[in-house]
Amino acid sequence: MGLSGTARRRRGRSARTGLAALLAVVVLGGCAAEASGTDDLLPVPARDTSDGLVIAGETIADRELYEAARDSSVSIFSGMGFETEDLTVRRFREETGIDAEFIRMPSNKLLERVLSEAGADRLSVDIVRTTDTKATDTLAEAGVLVPYRTPFDEELRANGVVFDDGRYISSFYSLYAFAYNTRVVPPEEAPTEWADLLQPRYRNAIGTVQIGAGSYNMALSDLLVQTFGEDYLRRLGEQGPIVYDSVAVEMEALSRGEIAAATVGLNNGIALPRSGAPIKMVIPDSGASAAYTPLALTTRGADNPAAQVFMNWQMSRSGQEFAAAQGFVPARTSLGAQKAGEFDLPMPGDPGFLLMTQQDRAEREKDVRKLWREVFDYSG
Repeated sequence: MGLSGTARRRRGRSARTGLAALLAVVVLGGCAAEASGTDDLLPVPARDTSDGLVIAGETIADRELYEAARDSSVSIFSGMGFETEDLTVRRFREETGIDAEFIRMPSNKLLERVLSEAGADRLSVDIVRTTDTKATDTLAEAGVLVPYRTPFDEELRANGVVFDDGRYISSFYSLYAFAYNTRVVPPEEAPTEWADLLQPRYRNAIGTVQIGAGSYNMALSDLLVQTFGEDYLRRLGEQGPIVYDSVAVEMEALSRGEIAAATVGLNNGIALPRSGAPIKMVIPDSGASAAYTPLALTTRGADNPAAQVFMNWQMSRSGQEFAAAQGFVPARTSLGAQKAGEFDLPMPGDPGFLLMTQQDRAEREKDVRKLWREVFDYSG
């Protein structure tokens, strides 16, 4: 790798990747319509609009709401990866016929923008989806989010994914483990367990994202400490991993073979090979970390029928199963076991599904963050 000290261990954003991955990206409804469909990922389910909107046998909107929504469009700010939200918005358009647009930005930037707009009484977004429960809590405390009940509220509450009296819900769970570059790592040396990343071949060749980038990275660090102890994290730090500021930059480095392996979300581990990247995702038998993915309706969205339909659709069978096809674990356990590519997704409660709950985060975040920064010599 040729770098030393902190410089070797931390990679920022080049001007080119900064423009591609970190500036807000707008996908307008018209542009989305020109893009290819999503049925190659999962067949589009049956739709009935004779009396409202019914998809896959579930009522998404009654007649009054659906008719009002068809004359509206929904605006979304998302901290998720571009491809994830792009696919989701396109699928929503295909299934509902309702226009949608989204702006993608890191959750910390999303928080700053929404608070700024709300403070100036110029809120421009109907729905926010973040990768950080703390950022969403801040928006709720600021009065930007409103309580909302989808038609599936009873089940969601029973599953523990409704927060702050309905001001936000977990749209699904994000699952994190690791992946490797198949052109760099020969098949006979392919890693299958977390312990394999401690092998000499991965010294200075592992990528990870800094712990402050969102709940996912915090949950992953907590998993490693809770499952294998502090010693594992320290030994991983001794491997000289490259610390990235964002997943987008990390994934580009992995795809190019600049690193041999990287901690990564299953959704990216599925999407990148589909686009031709030489990447193989690994879900170790010892488990993968799971984290909430907050979704919320804003004060502006509360008056927008299209935004309400999006919330309902995302938590419906159809919306949840499409999320599963991308590599996310559904928030609705009643849908049963799901598959994403070659992977059988674990369900909440399974041994391999290691969730960092809100209580876990409140109790352990400070210590985990301190340990991580020490181990990875990170001060950013």
